[in-house]
Amino acid sequence: MATFFLPKNRKSLYHRVTIPQNLRPYFDGRSEVWRSLKTLNKDEAAARSAQWEGQGRQLFVTLKRQGDQMDKAQIEALVERWLESELDESEDARALAGHFTNDYLDGVQLVLSNQFNDVNGALLSNDFRIIEREAHELIKAAGLPALDHDGVDFGRLCRRLLRAKQDFLRLEADRWNGVYNNHRPIPTPYPPHYSSATPGTGKSSPVLSKVINKFMNENPRAKRMIEPTKAEFTKFVAVVGDKPIHLLTKDDGRRYKESLLTDRKLALATVSKHISTLTVMWKWAEAQGFVGDNGLNPFKGLMPNKKAIRRELKIRKAFTDEQLVTVLGSPDFLAQRERRPERYWLVLLCLFEVCRREEAGQLTLADIQERDDVPFIRITDEGPDQALKNAGSRRRVPIHSSLIELGFLDYVKTIKASRHERLFPQLRQGPKGFADPVGKWFGRSMHKCGLTDPLLVLHSLRHTGITKLHAAGCPANVVLLLVGHVEGNVHEGYVHKEALPMSLLKDGLERLRYDEAVQALEKEV
Repeated sequence: MATFFLPKNRKSLYHRVTIPQNLRPYFDGRSEVWRSLKTLNKDEAAARSAQWEGQGRQLFVTLKRQGDQMDKAQIEALVERWLESELDESEDARALAGHFTNDYLDGVQLVLSNQFNDVNGALLSNDFRIIEREAHELIKAAGLPALDHDGVDFGRLCRRLLRAKQDFLRLEADRWNGVYNNHRPIPTPYPPHYSSATPGTGKSSPVLSKVINKFMNENPRAKRMIEPTKAEFTKFVAVVGDKPIHLLTKDDGRRYKESLLTDRKLALATVSKHISTLTVMWKWAEAQGFVGDNGLNPFKGLMPNKKAIRRELKIRKAFTDEQLVTVLGSPDFLAQRERRPERYWLVLLCLFEVCRREEAGQLTLADIQERDDVPFIRITDEGPDQALKNAGSRRRVPIHSSLIELGFLDYVKTIKASRHERLFPQLRQGPKGFADPVGKWFGRSMHKCGLTDPLLVLHSLRHTGITKLHAAGCPANVVLLLVGHVEGNVHEGYVHKEALPMSLLKDGLERLRYDEAVQALEKEV
């Protein structure tokens, strides 16, 4: 039955249609649809509601009478037209909903990201539990005989539905980021039938998805890297097809590289990382005998030019003192101290401790220590959810006196009293670690302050700190120890960093001065 009413905090009456239970499989399992009536006048709303209800009832009658006889293309065309109309009305409703806060937008993206990771994991591992019910309902709604859940036809259907969910989640993420396409993603066709025999062996060659699953199981990664790596493997398979691994060609490798550079517009360093991971996977598969004796590495020679990567990596800018005062002294940033303390203190850790944002985001209370009356943070990968960029990143950094004066240790005591283990329990680990939401918020905050240079990001604080340390005359070897860089010579292996006096590191770090920024921050302390 249709109804119309005024939801809370909305500026229009809405019409709601409940979809009959037996027709919901045609509408991706949706149980109801809302449509803005674009008026607060009840008489006008009643007339528009009746018109919309009549259209909906006619659609339901058509599906009940003809749904079992209609082929897949006819059903999809009918539902597509109806849903496109509903999507337009939903967008009208979104336009009338008022201002979306940054916190709300962050929450939406986090939910979509988690759902996408679940779907990617299911597709990569061939685990159909999250999609079996929908697949069964789709078969039933189409009037087809039940399929054996262990059979190839049911498996293909489940994989197709999982790919469709990927498309849907990408589309939703784009729309919440303000990116709209005129058309929905085109469904990926089933891959053609391939011969599974490995050349020269007569043995069966496993398909890519199975090889990747075995590779991931036998080559474990840091916990925070598992889901992103799985997700990228899934994107690779989507580009080249889930074919037997011995059929991978250099053309497949080039097509994937082109998708990274042109379609997704990734940085050269990121492209290099993804191709490197595939190269390692291929060599492992070759050692397992999956590609035969004549298998040619399809990724050989595809790595981006190293000089081009280095040039691209140098484009990040350092902040000027004036820019730091602008953003750190802004009402938006100062308000985070009470409203979202994880944002406030994580940014200041990056500023005064010259650490990477993820090194700060993954800290636990056990990493806040003291030695020789000098409080310091321990940057390590010993915790279950901790990881480091490289072995040289493991270090101890004294807590800067300005950070202490601003009340950082008081914040630590507050977290201890709440019995949390992590320094920033408000942050949850996502595909890009704990600190990615803070990095995105910091970018938006800078834009509000008029700092729109794309080369200025949260990581620029690290560039700023390293530059200031050298400018202040801090010995180069001490700078390396503080920021976790490796010098790369034999002498490095003889330095036991844990045995160095904390006073040496403290004297070096205290040369880092942000006096004007501290004055701006102290206004709210």
